[in-house]
Amino acid sequence: MNPLLLNIPLQIETERLILRAPLQTGDGEIVHQQLFCLFD
Repeated sequence: MNPLLLNIPLQIETERLILRAPLQTGDGEIVHQQLFCLFD
């Protein structure tokens, strides 16, 4: 099986963590700010 074709959920939730892909409306500004701070 090709590992690039695995079906992985867009969001994984636990009691203390929500891990999700930045695909929701409004995420672009936050992602851009964090990347800008990373390289500053």
